[in-house]
Amino acid sequence: MGRNVPSMEINGYAAIFTKPIFKNQKGEWYRDVGYEDSMDLIRENFLGVRKSFVAIGYYLKHLDRKELYRQGGYESIWECAKAEFGLSQTSATRYMQMNEAYSLNGDTPILDERYVEFSKSQLQEMLSLPEEVREEIKPEQTVLEIRQIAREEKKKKEPSESEIRKFYDQWAKKYDTDREGLKESLIEHLGKCHARAWDDGIKFQCSLRGVRLGEAEEITWAQFVKRVNEYFPAESCDGQDNEHRQIDIYDYPDYLPEAEKMPKEKVVVDGEFREIGEADNVKQDLQSKKN
Repeated sequence: MGRNVPSMEINGYAAIFTKPIFKNQKGEWYRDVGYEDSMDLIRENFLGVRKSFVAIGYYLKHLDRKELYRQGGYESIWECAKAEFGLSQTSATRYMQMNEAYSLNGDTPILDERYVEFSKSQLQEMLSLPEEVREEIKPEQTVLEIRQIAREEKKKKEPSESEIRKFYDQWAKKYDTDREGLKESLIEHLGKCHARAWDDGIKFQCSLRGVRLGEAEEITWAQFVKRVNEYFPAESCDGQDNEHRQIDIYDYPDYLPEAEKMPKEKVVVDGEFREIGEADNVKQDLQSKKN
């Protein structure tokens, strides 16, 4: 860095300011920082100033929202952060998120007094917590304790066992011909077409990445298959149990080429209501063919 950069104490640690800004530090001076000043401030904070991740996050956001990175010849803040500071998009995003969570008023380069006694590791673990839960965490709690709280909070956002079971039975089971390939089958048949439903006993919305069930947060298809393996072990789907499988005439497109066009009605199959077409006439014939 080619310029002399004075510093001052804020919240018990050194905050770095460039000379033009330091002369006019009253008010929200940090909102008028230019490209060179922002770059210098990030570099200085990388040198190990305590709690500097808050300042780094702020100036990355500042460069981004004012598109100051273009003055350095970059097309995006991610390109700038990678080339200038070796930060991946994930790391740069994390700095920005930590600034929003822990800075004074949520958008300053100054650490909020509430978090002065926390270590960076603690604050990183707390980042995923809801604000009301985060405010209950104490500085004396260990990183492992905070991580466990985060795990418990994450579980609250995941779909319940009953939601997983309903979605599997009603929508995913038909594609479970090969458990090893179930993830790819679900992506192909449900993810690519962004399948969704708001009734039929289960509310869901699919994407290439995963599925959202009910009011829970989206889980990836890999996570969904992992839960399926817990609730429906693969061995229960092999040939030895086929005789107990429910009969669905739509599994026999060759035998009933017009199956999709046939009217459907509610009938009882193996003790459960099923929607199938021409069920009374077809069920016995299909059963005899299987036997």
